[in-house]
Amino acid sequence: MLKERARQVSIVVAGLDLLLLVVSYLGAYLIRTSLLPRHFPYLEYVPITPYLWMLLVSLLLFHLLFRSLRVYDSIRTMSFSGIVLLISRPFLIAGPILGSLIFLVQDKTYSRSIFVGFLGIYFVLILLEKLCIKAVQNQVRLRGLNYRNILLVGVGEDAAHLGRLLERHAYLGMRVTGHVTLEGEPEARGIPGPVLGTVEDLPGILDRHVVDEVFFAVRAEDLPGLERHIWACEEVGVRVHLKVDFVSTLLSRTYASDVEGIPILTFSSTPHTAGAVVIKRSIDVALSLAGLLVLSPVFLLIALAIKLTSPGPVLYRQVRAGLNGRTFVLLKFRSMCRDAEAGRQTLAAFNEMTGPVFKMKHDPRVTSVGRFLRWFSLDELPQLWSVLKGDMSIVGPRPPLPEEVVAYRRWQRRRLSMKPGLTCLWQVNGRNQIDFEEWMKLDMAYIDNWSLSLDLKILARTVSAVLLARGAR
Repeated sequence: MLKERARQVSIVVAGLDLLLLVVSYLGAYLIRTSLLPRHFPYLEYVPITPYLWMLLVSLLLFHLLFRSLRVYDSIRTMSFSGIVLLISRPFLIAGPILGSLIFLVQDKTYSRSIFVGFLGIYFVLILLEKLCIKAVQNQVRLRGLNYRNILLVGVGEDAAHLGRLLERHAYLGMRVTGHVTLEGEPEARGIPGPVLGTVEDLPGILDRHVVDEVFFAVRAEDLPGLERHIWACEEVGVRVHLKVDFVSTLLSRTYASDVEGIPILTFSSTPHTAGAVVIKRSIDVALSLAGLLVLSPVFLLIALAIKLTSPGPVLYRQVRAGLNGRTFVLLKFRSMCRDAEAGRQTLAAFNEMTGPVFKMKHDPRVTSVGRFLRWFSLDELPQLWSVLKGDMSIVGPRPPLPEEVVAYRRWQRRRLSMKPGLTCLWQVNGRNQIDFEEWMKLDMAYIDNWSLSLDLKILARTVSAVLLARGAR
């Protein structure tokens, strides 16, 4: 019944979303044609006809994206930032698609202000809609309506903690009906609900009581004997949950998935949130493409300066280690003399960096133009191509040389678990002024605390670090 009701609500919300899209589109058009000309008389009138086909395309595209990206799933347990991320994903995909269609059609009467205004208004309306839905759901649950009755299997500390959590967060819509004991398990204090019997009595308890879902919060040693009890729940159509943090890990986050119907329990010490990863990649593509186009005159000037002052190629190609050890060819503007690699061994004694990396403040192999490029990190600009291709990201641990990876200690290899980037915490915290050990710890801190907001902070700090040439050599 709850699933059927959820489907009905989803259909209603989908219809409301399409209505809000039409309202947003017409609102943006009216603002452009009626409101703005009052303040900006030079704006010409634009007819509505060219916009009707784009409205139809937008209706279809957003509906498909909302469905495929699970925007209509339950949001009652989501935080505000989680809701923003959820609805940002379809907009980040739809915006470039619709913009490309407008460019391909090349309709000169189409106003960009209407297009941008439509996306902005629609995003705000969808966000307000989701927040209102969440508020209504929470109020319904807090008033004691639309609850699911929960049966806890287990009486240990894990079961007690889970039960108190469900009772304390009424907005989750779960009420503990009672719990059942396992043989030999010490009973913890403060478990909500009465003891309804032992796990052997489970079939009868399900027959006598209204139970919507069963949570198994048991010890690891009790897991092998749970199968027949789970079958007893499935037999009468009661949903089963298994508390899965029975394996102790140092860093990993646990989440469940499936492979062609086979249930899989996954432990990951790196971010796995699909929506945030999609947004990160979308930002990478947008920024790298824009950078390559906007900075193309700068690329030409740098290429000329290198060619006129030093014999050899403009670009320096080097194999680097990327995600999980994949190798790729990294491009940089050449900042050293042509035979720089051959001369590295003779300078090994002057290495000023600890660990397997080589850094030298006054490296004689660096050309005069190269020194300027390195000072402002301009030699790194061709790596935007690697970002666009997907070998790198805008923000992430710097890509090491394969021979450096061979010399890593085991814990240091975890820095390869995220795609390498143009800039990172090391880049904005002093770069070459930081020793290798601290550099690795900064990369681990980035991986463990990764979020889109952290990427934005690093990008903001990178601008000042580059302009002030902090830590550059």
